[in-house]
Amino acid sequence: MRKISFERSKGFTLVELMVVIAIIGILAVAALGIVRGAQQRAKTAAIQATATNISTALETYYTSAGEYPSDLHEMVEPEDDVNKVLDKDPSVPSGCSIITDQSGDYEDIDTCGIAYSSEGCSVDNQCYHIYQIFANGEQAEITGGQS
Repeated sequence: MRKISFERSKGFTLVELMVVIAIIGILAVAALGIVRGAQQRAKTAAIQATATNISTALETYYTSAGEYPSDLHEMVEPEDDVNKVLDKDPSVPSGCSIITDQSGDYEDIDTCGIAYSSEGCSVDNQCYHIYQIFANGEQAEITGGQS
């Protein structure tokens, strides 16, 4: 007589593997949402910090030059070294834009970034506007000088 063995083979069934993969997938999606939110908050903080630093540099430039620059690059490479207040051009996080010229046309910024403008003042180069566009669609503005 033959013995028939009904011992379970070692390993996992297809159903068990599918359940484990589904659980891992759900956890991955949840973790991705948390990471994406953290990235967005980090970009927002970086844009705010850069805008505040630009504002401080603009006030320093104004103190020495008597007017605000028409382009932020003038604070890095001014006509005379007396008005140099920055070692390098301002930068924003990757994926964001910065417009440093007088136009300040922040509609040109697709996702997030900073736009600088010295236009719209009652006297040329006596005020400035720094527009902040965040990745979540919110906007903020820093204004200085005499509008």
